[in-house]
Amino acid sequence: APLTLVYGGERDWMDAGAGEKLAAAVRAGGGRAAARRVMGAGHQVMMDEPAALLAVVLEVLLAVLLEVLLLLFMMEIPVSVSVPNAPCAGV
Repeated sequence: APLTLVYGGERDWMDAGAGEKLAAAVRAGGGRAAARRVMGAGHQVMMDEPAALLAVVLEVLLAVLLEVLLLLFMMEIPVSVSVPNAPCAGV
């Protein structure tokens, strides 16, 4: 799974540059990592810009989900998705 470091884009007392260096070191070692800044947020990103933080989290989760589905497809493993209360096609 990828490592995603999230920093406030403004007023953050944490050093986002250090996070970017850490992400680069992880990538240099063969891992996957990114440092993201949320503009308009300070140190408490989840309180300052909750919607922007949620967008980052969902973006990362969607990317991982797509990778898993692609791997399953390449391995020819059948995948069944069930959505409760969803209308069925052709019914």
